[in-house]
Amino acid sequence: MTDEEVEIIAQELAKIGGTSWYPGREPGAILRPVTDRYRDQARIIIRTFDHLRHNSLREPIRPVNEPSSCLRAG
Repeated sequence: MTDEEVEIIAQELAKIGGTSWYPGREPGAILRPVTDRYRDQARIIIRTFDHLRHNSLREPIRPVNEPSSCLRAG
């Protein structure tokens, strides 16, 4: 993961995390600044996707609603 990748994803997270609408708000994009919190979230997202890509070569990805083998009764 590069710093550039982290920054790009952090910017996108800041865009979707913009301020809420309220009566009287002027139209237009109001963005939150890119903070370390967004950068931390970006690192987690990238790490997760890298992990998924690496593991998908060895085993298929189960749907979220499919129980894992350790939780199956019987």
